[in-house]
Amino acid sequence: MVRPNSSAGISQEPGSTAERPHSSAGSWGEGSSRCSFDSSSTERSTNENLSAGEQKTEPIDAGYPLIPEFSKPHFSTDLLIALAIRNINKNIGAYMKDVIAFLCLFFPYYNNNRDECWKLVTRHVTGQPQSPGSRELDEYIVKAGVNLDRMSVYAAKFRCRIIKKSIVDIGFLEDLISRFVSSENAAAEDWRHPPFTRDMLVCLSLAKLDAPATLDQICLFLKFVFPALAGFGVIETFKEEFLGGAETAEYMRVQRSGYLTTYTLNQERKESIKEKLLNFTKDNYEEVQGSLLNPSYMEIVLPGLKQL
Repeated sequence: MVRPNSSAGISQEPGSTAERPHSSAGSWGEGSSRCSFDSSSTERSTNENLSAGEQKTEPIDAGYPLIPEFSKPHFSTDLLIALAIRNINKNIGAYMKDVIAFLCLFFPYYNNNRDECWKLVTRHVTGQPQSPGSRELDEYIVKAGVNLDRMSVYAAKFRCRIIKKSIVDIGFLEDLISRFVSSENAAAEDWRHPPFTRDMLVCLSLAKLDAPATLDQICLFLKFVFPALAGFGVIETFKEEFLGGAETAEYMRVQRSGYLTTYTLNQERKESIKEKLLNFTKDNYEEVQGSLLNPSYMEIVLPGLKQL
């Protein structure tokens, strides 16, 4: 196991609990159940020197092609990781694999350069970049050591041009910042459950992302857009059922490369899938709107709905 470098400011805090990911995948109308927490993981805590308001740039060039429409977020690694952690679970912290999935989800440059993202995050946490695919590193729990008195300063930094040019959709930015600044996690019980079936939710995610996505990315996206899905055990059951039917699902393609498994919509069915999603949403408009974190996401997640 790679031990953290003391110069990276990482300390191990054993004995913490975290939500243990389970498997997933499903059909158009099946439900969800609950699962438990597991305390067997090692917890890591970052000491990003955010109290000094430092903005570091990580000029990594892995030689991969840049996605034309999205810039690389040349931005403080400390703040990017803190943004991920405080949006995932600010009380417990986040698995390192979820931090990486979050950055790949909301910053498409990293989705196209996953190894670079992995090395960026692992270097920040352990003091040196690590090879991708380590199960042990995946399950390190990382905490964001932010100075709560400087939240307004951090929020202003996130509104910079660099972030606006690199985020997957600028319509998500203010809610990401709000959740970062907030002292509490979003309460899942405050929102309705979305009326979509499990397969519809997967299709909705893949249609919006329009790029290869891991199961962790799909789940992070769904919990962000539909807060009720962050309820205790809901997404774990979703994962189990998803994986149970992923190989035979005709609406998507499964791609494996080394340690990575990603999913994309079946291109031959993409337009018909989008049409079905739009028509279903039109017929269940109020239920869908009431399940969204922000009503404005209706047009972001389902562009073209107003034309129906």
